[in-house]
Amino acid sequence: MKHLKYLTGILIMALSLISFTSCSEDDEICVVSVISGFGGTATTSEVYVMSGSEVTLVATPKEGYRFVNWTVNGYIVSKNNPYTLTITASTQFKATFQRVISSEDEDMCEVSVISSEGGTATASETRVMSGSEVTLVATPKEGYRFVNWTVNGYIVSKNNPYTLTITASTQFKATFQRVISSEDEDMCEVSVISSEGGTATASESRVMSGSEVTLTASPKKGYHFVNWTVNGEKVSTKNPYTVTITSSTQFKANFKKEISTGVENGHNWVDLGLSVKWATCNVGATTPEGYGNYYAWGETKPKSTYGWSTYKYCNGDRYSMTKYCTNSEYGIVDNKTVLELSDDAAHVNWGGSWRMPKKAEQEELMDTDNCTWEWTTQNEVNGYKVTSKKNGNSIFLPAAGYRNNSNLYYAGSNGYYWSRSLDASSSSDACYLDFGSSVVGWSNGSRCYGLSVRAVCE
Repeated sequence: MKHLKYLTGILIMALSLISFTSCSEDDEICVVSVISGFGGTATTSEVYVMSGSEVTLVATPKEGYRFVNWTVNGYIVSKNNPYTLTITASTQFKATFQRVISSEDEDMCEVSVISSEGGTATASETRVMSGSEVTLVATPKEGYRFVNWTVNGYIVSKNNPYTLTITASTQFKATFQRVISSEDEDMCEVSVISSEGGTATASESRVMSGSEVTLTASPKKGYHFVNWTVNGEKVSTKNPYTVTITSSTQFKANFKKEISTGVENGHNWVDLGLSVKWATCNVGATTPEGYGNYYAWGETKPKSTYGWSTYKYCNGDRYSMTKYCTNSEYGIVDNKTVLELSDDAAHVNWGGSWRMPKKAEQEELMDTDNCTWEWTTQNEVNGYKVTSKKNGNSIFLPAAGYRNNSNLYYAGSNGYYWSRSLDASSSSDACYLDFGSSVVGWSNGSRCYGLSVRAVCE
């Protein structure tokens, strides 16, 4: 009898545990779980609660990160932290974090020095506040002389020591050259000429055979550098171009007139010096500040309600994809990861060579080596002015928010722009450019959301 009571008790405990795994109208116990993206951790005040009870979620960012939002199954449910809500069903919440741009870090500059063969170089400081002075010293070896300081191949000074004001992290190169006699038979003459549209210089005009010389081409406004030629034969497209001289040579810098703006099939584009040209306004807009239309990923028409129940390529939920799927957990697998042109909102609506950007092309736009991003207000519309570091041209991306169901969220404070690339980890999500007033990043989200589209062309 004792054994029977013991077994009965175990059975009752097992049934009780089973009842804790779900929450329905007949089962009042709900399970609350939290996960987090890279950049922080998340906790919940309770794991098992009665349906109708309140729970508080707390997100804790790591140093250098900030909390962004709470999501459930990819849907944004709150930007509050802590976030107190009433639980009516078992739910898993995800805390999302993003890297913070620190003004303190932005004001600090790294200073490094390297040198060519023939000597060494030092800097008085290796990490300074922007606006501070640093002194560079080049020390030639016996039989060599100091020539100049260069940054990314460009000559910045021939002084030694060289004292300058630092405004950005910079690597300086000290160039040395063997001391030679004017009577030496191994001497080579180096000369440069240029086509219309710019000028060219050589770091040295007379060098010992086997020495390096740096050629620099400087285009005029409205032109860009094309290549270096010798006797009409192309030798390099690099600028600056460092070459080893073995005989007297004349180099020619060739330039071409730039076309920085244009029209493709009736819609304007801007050349930012990147791999693609960017439209001047959103699809569905007529001005750079216009929000334009909102499109679910893979759909080509705007609509009044955005959700899985109205999404073209599923059967009512995120686990029933009928196109663009790489994982059977999310639907019918076809291994398509990039939108076909027939499903591309930019191409269908604008025609010509217009299309939505790939994830890599959005990342190229976000790369701070290519463009600067300035949060601003243009004609009373908040957004980012994106300016090319290559040619000074710019575009404006309005903070148009996004649509879910029939509602518009975060217009004026955040921007969400689809790429044509499927998310690699979840076939119900696609990749998009995501920004707020203090952060620019890349995210993925439910394909059924209504997001903005900024088109590109070749």
